Amino acid sequence: NSLVAIATAAETKYYNMINGDFDQLGFSVDQKTENGDAIGASLTGLGKPVYTVKMKDGIPHITITLTFLIDTIHVAETYRYTENRKSLENLMEEYLTQNITDFLYKTSREYRSDIFGFFKATKKQYWDYGQLRQNNWAELYEKAEFNVLVEVMHKRNGIMYDTSLGG
Repeated sequence: NSLVAIATAAETKYYNMINGDFDQLGFSVDQKTENGDAIGASLTGLGKPVYTVKMKDGIPHITITLTFLIDTIHVAETYRYTENRKSLENLMEEYLTQNITDFLYKTSREYRSDIFGFFKATKKQYWDYGQLRQNNWAELYEKAEFNVLVEVMHKRNGIMYDTSLGG
């Protein structure tokens, strides 16, 4: 084995999310506003990620379900918790779904490496070890299709003021 690439800080976070190897993660995303305000957040995973692998027409279809609690640490002054709670949850779900999906495709297409061990779930679908060995998982994984399901529940707000102004 050899080192293929070094993960970025964001990719390391996505890796930990998919593996369930974290207690809490600091996080920020660009809020969808005209002035590009950022949301600072702390994510807590609820339970272990759940994934399934189904072989369809010789291609692995991998579904990953992730559930998080989010505590906002800093949001724009225009943010109103009662009005924007659902939109914040949707924003975080969209952001995480897109970025985790992109990372998974990068591991399969660019890195060509099943760093998450999805093969273990695939083995259960074969009764015959010989048939399993005939399938080259590395080649199959390069063609994998991913479906990432993220649910985010906004737990509470933290600091709600602009700390750059001295608090």
